Amino acid sequence: FLTTSLIYDYYVAFASLFIFTFSPLSIYYYRAFMPESLLLFFIILSLFLIIKWQKERKTIFFNLSIFSFSIALLVKILVLFLLPVFLLIIYTSNNDKQKSFKNILLFTLLSLILPVCWHLHAYLIYKETGLTFGIFSGGFLKFGTMYDWSNWGFYEKIFKRIFILLLTPFGFILFLFGIFIKEEKKENLFLYLWLILLPIVVIATSKGFYAHDYYLISFLPMFSMIAGKSIRPLIPMIKKINSKVLITLFLFVILLPLSSYYALVGDMYIKGGLYKIKWNLIEMGKFIKENSDRNSLIAIAGTPDITPLPCLFYFSERKGWYLKKDDLKTEDDLKKIKADGASIVATMEVNEFPILKNYAQKKPNKVIRKNDFLIIIINEQE
Repeated sequence: FLTTSLIYDYYVAFASLFIFTFSPLSIYYYRAFMPESLLLFFIILSLFLIIKWQKERKTIFFNLSIFSFSIALLVKILVLFLLPVFLLIIYTSNNDKQKSFKNILLFTLLSLILPVCWHLHAYLIYKETGLTFGIFSGGFLKFGTMYDWSNWGFYEKIFKRIFILLLTPFGFILFLFGIFIKEEKKENLFLYLWLILLPIVVIATSKGFYAHDYYLISFLPMFSMIAGKSIRPLIPMIKKINSKVLITLFLFVILLPLSSYYALVGDMYIKGGLYKIKWNLIEMGKFIKENSDRNSLIAIAGTPDITPLPCLFYFSERKGWYLKKDDLKTEDDLKKIKADGASIVATMEVNEFPILKNYAQKKPNKVIRKNDFLIIIINEQE
């Protein structure tokens, strides 16, 4: 709201905030244990600060904007594509091109110091442990190939996500209206550079965008602002409240949430089974939490399809590691897991791990069994 009010006015800010709030992607990923909400926070904070600097010329705002953008890059390096957007804001802020160039260089170099240091550190960890962070050795899977680019289904999926999940159909119509409303200030052109970068980024990292709808979320602020701008022709009418204005505002307030609700319960979400909550994961996490102390390490045995990798660690608020079938076949494997520091071995796939079934039969006092999951306590008092 504050960022949009600096760019336009309070009327557009209210409309943009409303659209942003009821974006299905916003609703879903703001309540998920993923970095998207943190990412958006630092993108918007950095944008707010750089525009404050643009208007007030206080160095503190410029420096804080650099720091915020740097943190956004640490959360997700993909938003490096936003660097030209910030540089355009700096470029259009000053008629002195030499000074603008100096500020552009300063913003670029300083915002990249932390991410570069982190990724060098991450690369050393990767060389030692094989942990990729989704970037090294396998990170290439995010990038597109000729097969992806020639597949019409790829473009159809991205458009559907923008139309339904990012903005909702009603919000997308408002966005189209906003696009055709002339910008009064050249300083606002950065929004359209942000929009132009969308197809470039989508095509460059097409595998990532095809697989994950949340890749689009870094474009949500821009879409919301442009869609909110659609209310500008109505501002003179809004100042003179009458029945037509009230009906228009009523439709705006009602249609967007309804449109969002349709998207959240429609085929792309709940009916498709993509985001159904697995309550047994939550229940199992609760049992692990109740039967271990906060510093306990846990080993989760299973397959990613049935036991999604990070979930049980999150729900149990414990740290540990994941075991595949080959990691847990014999009693020696179980002893090794204990030697490595695990105090609990848990599985939701008992039949896949005969050694755990046998152990549970031999030492029932060390076992918690509930519904379709099994928790085995392997502590020092065994």
